[in-house]
Amino acid sequence: PKQGQVRLMSACCPLDVRLLSALKADNKRTTSGHQADIKRTSNGQECFRTRRNIIFVRFDNYAYLCSLICNGLITVNKLYMKHINRFLLFFALLALCQTAQAQELKIISFNIRYNSWNNIDGENGWPNRKAAVVKMINEEKPAAIGLQEALIDQLQYLDSCLPQYRRIGVGRDDGKLDGEFMAIYYDTSRLELVNYRTRWLSETPAEPSLGWDAACRRTVTIARFSDRLSDKEFDYFNTHLDHVGKTARAEGAQLIAETAGGYETSDVPAIIGGDMNSTIDDDIFQAFYNTGFKVARDLPSVTSRVDTYTGFGKDKPSLIDHFFVRNVEVELFRTLNGDYGVPYISDHYPIEMVIRL
Repeated sequence: PKQGQVRLMSACCPLDVRLLSALKADNKRTTSGHQADIKRTSNGQECFRTRRNIIFVRFDNYAYLCSLICNGLITVNKLYMKHINRFLLFFALLALCQTAQAQELKIISFNIRYNSWNNIDGENGWPNRKAAVVKMINEEKPAAIGLQEALIDQLQYLDSCLPQYRRIGVGRDDGKLDGEFMAIYYDTSRLELVNYRTRWLSETPAEPSLGWDAACRRTVTIARFSDRLSDKEFDYFNTHLDHVGKTARAEGAQLIAETAGGYETSDVPAIIGGDMNSTIDDDIFQAFYNTGFKVARDLPSVTSRVDTYTGFGKDKPSLIDHFFVRNVEVELFRTLNGDYGVPYISDHYPIEMVIRL
């Protein structure tokens, strides 16, 4: 290899899509004379693969190299660093440690819209949307996704389509299968479930119950996960505040905040997410702020303030789906309003954030 190159043996063939996305082609043959497959990465790294599956890559960005090694995308056979400045090597190793300690996680919150028995949604009914919902999840590949309004038949369909995910949560009407679930799906290859429980947003939170002036029984699903890559734990509170009762929304938020504030150890990273049926300027969220939570949408430089409730294009849109975080770094915040094959995958757009614990 030439100066400043890294000789790598590929464990997977063809190369990862992130390496194949764009590669500079300035040499049609390797040093051994075997024909090479030349591409260009989006980061500008030179890379080509021989018929013997030996990859030669010129990395100007050593932090990027370290991140690839950390994530298992490439396996180092030999490093030819005779001419690499020790200063650069130091920062490469530093980046390696930082990458190992801080892995990105993608989290989604999504009001899926219940499957109405009398098909009141017409062409926007669940039978016409369900394949698009699966497509969205498979394209985004979240580590965890919190759903609101999901009924058991919808969850059973998702179970059959998403074998890499496991589900937690109970029906809000009986604590078993009846009523809407505040379900959380999690990718078992990335997250390990430590424990979980459900609380009803009412004066009797330990049992199925209607709270204050709420029109419906409301719950919060509380899960503690361990990230298999970083070995760090975090709490995820998935909820749906009432659409009618103002007192129920305020008291429900207060109950969630009190639970989060005293849930085992409050220094563990925590996420509250869901359909809050309130815009962010509502006073009910002061309960979250008082326990150290911040509005996730406000934290990253790349964010979205697109209205999340659409009513399938028939109602006045509003921004009522939110994430709140504590001891969490938010890298990116998005509203998933793209094309997944149908005009609307629900009467709400999913929201997504990329975080570091």
